[in-house]
Amino acid sequence: MEKENKNKLQNLYFVDSVFNPIEGDASSVTLFPAVDDKEQGSRVLFLNYEQLKMTNHSGTIREGWYVYYNENNNQQYFSYGNLSQYARQQFRTFNSLQRQLLDRHINPTEEEDTALLRQLENSKTLEVVSYHVNVGHGNCSVIVFCEGSFYQIWMIDCSVIDKSNWRDYSVNLETCFEAIKQRLGKSNNEPLIIDRFFLTHTHYDHYNGLEYLVDKHYINNGTVCYVNLYYHCASKCYTRILDKLKNADVRFIEPISDNSVNAIRFLHPECRIFRSKATVVGASPNYRIANNPLNDSSAVIMITLGGQSMVFPGDLEYKGFDNMSKSWKCSSYLFDSDYYVVSHHGSINGHPNRPCLNVHHPMPTPLCCVENDLRKPILMGRDGAYNGIYNPQVVDFYSKLPCGLISTEKAPHYVELEWRSGKELYK
Repeated sequence: MEKENKNKLQNLYFVDSVFNPIEGDASSVTLFPAVDDKEQGSRVLFLNYEQLKMTNHSGTIREGWYVYYNENNNQQYFSYGNLSQYARQQFRTFNSLQRQLLDRHINPTEEEDTALLRQLENSKTLEVVSYHVNVGHGNCSVIVFCEGSFYQIWMIDCSVIDKSNWRDYSVNLETCFEAIKQRLGKSNNEPLIIDRFFLTHTHYDHYNGLEYLVDKHYINNGTVCYVNLYYHCASKCYTRILDKLKNADVRFIEPISDNSVNAIRFLHPECRIFRSKATVVGASPNYRIANNPLNDSSAVIMITLGGQSMVFPGDLEYKGFDNMSKSWKCSSYLFDSDYYVVSHHGSINGHPNRPCLNVHHPMPTPLCCVENDLRKPILMGRDGAYNGIYNPQVVDFYSKLPCGLISTEKAPHYVELEWRSGKELYK
């Protein structure tokens, strides 16, 4: 195979995300360049459906694909790039890493300390505090809980780079970790290890901080990572992160409902999810193909500690919620959650399209799905980062609840939330 033309390679991009807001017809598209090792040369475009079509392939560009992108006289042109030499090499690299990491899967029903997780779930003396870090447009939450000398640190998603303006927010995460050390009585020189890391889905604004955590040794061979390794995402950045997780010798658990254990429940997905038919590997009898968007493959994670619960829905959109509402997993738990991280950064897409099908509660609007007895909603992201984020209707709805709305964008570094009292501090 001849070496690809350098100029042509400069026009090759990985499609990280295609966000289609309900209001308006302009999609937000994020492209990562093949030639840039750290993604800073990415492009964020706002294009309509016709502009997303390719000149040499039917249909529109899709998340997880490689495409050639060119501009000419203010016109945008895409062409299919998955068959390029570079893209095929990236796919091979990802597939190799995938096979190696799948060998590190552990069975939670056999290898988890279920007695401990049951105790953590119901303990009346467990002190639980969560930290929701201001990382611009992105998600980053840390849960710290302790009882006597025993403590653990769990983390749900981690972004430190806002890809819409390329601002680095790692100083905010470090400030949060310093506060956690003080809470645990640790000196600044003592290591801080993440016991469990949960990744809702493989969009850059949810996973890019994983590289920082490994490089700074917050994640090591004592960490269990809940990641859907079956979902194909062969960007240079994500592949680089998977390689670092491999070298850190972490263990993995697949975040699906069958792997729920006591304090950790996965309300979605109900089975293994692949990106497309072409990426199916090690298929179990029960699986499905996600197609677009990736957001609807988000793991919806319910953490219950000390009798209090918090739900992390990632970027689940209305189709994903509607899929959940066809079973008990959605409504019976969302109604009972104490704290809720607003899905998809306050987008109008990030809630059920219709009231839950099997719950006989009055619901004047779909947003009321998680309103009942909610102690605090938490909104993560940056207003105006993309078209449709935040949606004024969503912000207005949650802001008018008696409990009020926590917004990480308003925090200098992070928001500290005590679960038992419901008290939040902006720091």
